[in-house]
Amino acid sequence: VKLWSPDHPTLHKAVLALCPADGGDCGDTMEYTFALRWVSKSGHRDRGPKQEEDLLLNGQRIFQHGVLYQAYWPESLIAPPSPEAILHDIQKIKESGFNLIRVHAAVMPALFYHLC
Repeated sequence: VKLWSPDHPTLHKAVLALCPADGGDCGDTMEYTFALRWVSKSGHRDRGPKQEEDLLLNGQRIFQHGVLYQAYWPESLIAPPSPEAILHDIQKIKESGFNLIRVHAAVMPALFYHLC
C-alpha cells in the first residue's frame, strides 16, 4: 500500500456493494477514492533547541509551506467558473513550491479537494 504525500499524492479506490446474504445480485454499488497517510509529531528526544516538536507525515518531517486560498474569480466571484479554472489554480500553487492550501471563506466543490 502506498501512502499519500504532497510529492506523491497516491489515491486508492474502493468499491462498496450492498449485496444480500443469500448471494443474490448486488443492489447499490458505490466507488470511493481515498488516500492513506498518518500524521504524528516528533518524540521528546527529537525536539528543537526551544523544545519545539515537528510535524511528521508518514513518519517524515514535513515543513508546511502554504497559501491562504480565497477562491476568487473576477467573472464568478467565489464560484469556480469551470473545472479547468480549479485545476489551473492548483497547478500554479504546486508549481510555486507550496505543499499546503488553506481554504478561506468558501466551500469548494469536491473536485478541488480531489485535485489537491
